[in-house]
Amino acid sequence: MSIAGNVAAETILFLRTAGLGMVMGAAYDSLRIFRKGISHRKEWVDREDLVFWICAGLLFFEFLICHYQGKLRFFEIAAVCFGAWLYQRTVSPPVVRIGGKCFAAFTGLCRKCSVWVRMRAGRLIKWLKNGCKRVKLQLCRRRTAATKDHRGERTKNGKGKRQSERHGRKKA
Repeated sequence: MSIAGNVAAETILFLRTAGLGMVMGAAYDSLRIFRKGISHRKEWVDREDLVFWICAGLLFFEFLICHYQGKLRFFEIAAVCFGAWLYQRTVSPPVVRIGGKCFAAFTGLCRKCSVWVRMRAGRLIKWLKNGCKRVKLQLCRRRTAATKDHRGERTKNGKGKRQSERHGRKKA
């Protein structure tokens, strides 16, 4: 391979690696937007950062294996840093601003929907409770009506007739 071809290949690798740095910057911006929309405690922020940097390192390592047989060169690290720096200086501020507004609108909509669902669920539960009370009341009324004789007096055994009337004896 000629020197010009080698330089062109190294330049393309530099640009690809810088693009990887931009993708990593965009991923971190999405994490920043998420943090703006939903507040976290410090230990969760630290855990999120740890997971992000582990994933970023593995992605960079996989990129090196696929495109450069795993050989680590200083210019590749510089290219990732340059891509992330370029992304942060150019595209990141409007992305974070617009993304933050969109995420805030989404979370606001989710809150309104959850309030609406809770309100509807509360009404449904109240309706079901009242319906159960009505059914129970009707069953109790039917049972008490079935346990009274034709004069409206309560029977002893609850089957509609008095014990004395069933056996042919009259009450004195």
